[in-house]
Amino acid sequence: MGLTPNLAPGQQFAPTAGRSTLEQLRAVTTGEQSVIVSLGGDILENVVDTPLATAALKAASLIAVTGHGGPSLAFADVVLPTTVMHERLGTVTNIEGRVSLLAPKVTPPGSTWPDVAIASELAEEFGQHLGLSDPEETANVIEVTTGYPCGSAMRSAMEGVVVGRVDAQTERRPLDPMAFPGIRSADLVGIAPRAGAIASSDASTAGVASRPTLSNVAGDINPVIPMPDTYSLRLVVDRTIYDNGAAVRGTEALRALVPTSVLRVNPHDLTRIGVTSGGAVRLTSARGSEVIAVLADGAVPRGCVALRLGTRATAEASDSANVVNWIVDSEQVVVEVRMESL
Repeated sequence: MGLTPNLAPGQQFAPTAGRSTLEQLRAVTTGEQSVIVSLGGDILENVVDTPLATAALKAASLIAVTGHGGPSLAFADVVLPTTVMHERLGTVTNIEGRVSLLAPKVTPPGSTWPDVAIASELAEEFGQHLGLSDPEETANVIEVTTGYPCGSAMRSAMEGVVVGRVDAQTERRPLDPMAFPGIRSADLVGIAPRAGAIASSDASTAGVASRPTLSNVAGDINPVIPMPDTYSLRLVVDRTIYDNGAAVRGTEALRALVPTSVLRVNPHDLTRIGVTSGGAVRLTSARGSEVIAVLADGAVPRGCVALRLGTRATAEASDSANVVNWIVDSEQVVVEVRMESL
């Protein structure tokens, strides 16, 4: 289903808006909020304003639910270790809206718990009974209450179930777990005499979740955007699938995939200052100035430059601090930068 601010289960927008990440960090530093619950990601590695995040973590009572380490754990009062993606049963939803099964491939080490078990036990401590004991039961409850087809994906649709699609779904017969170690047990999925894609006659009648709309979004979603500066460029910050976070750093086979910091620029804007792709420029914002390598990228619109959060400053660097942390002011709606040749 994903975990996004103001997005409720079933990909529907929540009717009321809560505090954003920055608002929570500020609230902790001012004493309005006293507890932070961190789910999965490391806070210090996922915010731009690291001084604010550090001050908030020092002031807060931090409960960290995670399967990986990270610098934020040094501030944690309670750490609840959970299983990670290849150790647990669950689903994943891609950008198409296809919900696919995730099956455990290895046995989790030590005393890690599934997320569902942790949530249930925490609820019991606060006098609430969720009635959820395992991922399958949780998936079924989610599907019944929201229409999101994670339960169907777990039960039979080995090719996944697409959210919002009402035509006949395709499901795949399970493979023999004796021949393919790591897939779910024969008792759980059943063994059929054949394998391959077959049409499911009743899948089209199954309830599916609808895509979210903007009709009931809480709060003001119309920030005031200043007019662009003739001599400046707008900075766009995005993510990379293999960032320098704790999960990737903890997987030796993935570490080499973390890119170094590079400024992606439209070729037209590079030509204007006489710099070629692969060269270096000085990038200056209201917050600071740094020298960074540039890469010509026709996908970047003219008048804009792009940086990725979570890359390494250099190929040899082990931390994830990069130009984004030094250039971006998280208090600003947009970030204007100036690019100069050296």
